[in-house]
Amino acid sequence: MITAILSDIHANEVAMEAVLADAKRHHVEQFLCLGDIVGYGPKPLECFNRMMELAKLTVMGNHEAFVGFAQFDLLGLREDVADGIVLARSAIDSERMEIIRRFPITARVGDVCLVHSSLEDPSSFPYVHEAKDAKAHFSNQPTRLAFIGHSHVPEAWYTGGEKPIRLAIRNYTLQLDDSGKYLVNVGSVGQPRDGDRRASYVLFDDAADTVRWRRINYDINATITAMAALGMPKFSSSRLLAGI
Repeated sequence: MITAILSDIHANEVAMEAVLADAKRHHVEQFLCLGDIVGYGPKPLECFNRMMELAKLTVMGNHEAFVGFAQFDLLGLREDVADGIVLARSAIDSERMEIIRRFPITARVGDVCLVHSSLEDPSSFPYVHEAKDAKAHFSNQPTRLAFIGHSHVPEAWYTGGEKPIRLAIRNYTLQLDDSGKYLVNVGSVGQPRDGDRRASYVLFDDAADTVRWRRINYDINATITAMAALGMPKFSSSRLLAGI
């Protein structure tokens, strides 16, 4: 089975639809979502509806937590974060809000773990940036393979029981084996931050035992125009253009 795994769509409908069109061309049989469907971008409801239609399973991202639970105080958030949360809260009705609140923090599909951030205290949404972060995650990973998002940076970590290493990915493809554990960050559909503004997601082929990152061009200007029409911060638009 070929599975498409998406994360950090961030209400960027144009990027999401470009990714879904690419997935269709690759005969994807199953979609999984790692959260942060909403936030930052101009189309939270449209992205939410589309993912609920397609995804077999969605785990909760920190932006879903911000939107769904009133105890999260928006006063401490940056303007670009808070504006996206306010927009999502106004766009999503009570029935859909209950769906968001029921998203699991972690999930397991077969021999694969799914989490938005890290299996180290996942409800606190820690980042995996360095080897020490990967080590903390791996100590809680019961399966050979786990997929995450959150940092918006596509990458992979490996451990054979010692210090985790960040893998060098050739041609955006990772061949798995049974020698250790893998942690794969799928990158971001709606707001990449690795200096490449193209949307990012992965294809997992369980028969070939491969993970392949896909980078997809989309009409960024259409998203920026929609953000400007809503008066959203220019900083968010600048990040899209720069891929940071």
